[in-house]
Amino acid sequence: MPTATNKQVISAMYTATFNRAPDAAGLAFWETQFSANAGNAIAALAAGFTRHPVFTETYGGMTDSTFVQAIYQNVLGAPGDAGGVDYWKNQLSSGVTRSDMLAAFVDGALTIDLA
Repeated sequence: MPTATNKQVISAMYTATFNRAPDAAGLAFWETQFSANAGNAIAALAAGFTRHPVFTETYGGMTDSTFVQAIYQNVLGAPGDAGGVDYWKNQLSSGVTRSDMLAAFVDGALTIDLA
């Protein structure tokens, strides 16, 4: 199974978090950050994205359920299925941070084997 490139991972994180493609400057910045955190790159990337003021402005007042649905909508363009939404809500209520949830969601979306 092919692996996603750094640019693809960063673009997926932009889509999941901000529902848009990265601009050139943002892509270059995050590519440097991504390369510097090779051992835990997706988690570090998600942590950086969730510290951004736009993340707080967009998601700060949302319940976990609304947050999970927003991420599903951003990534898949549709509401999440009940089982998937419940899984992520349970993860969040069990202490998983939104940053870690975002990292796992993006990683899963990029590495799923549909064969």
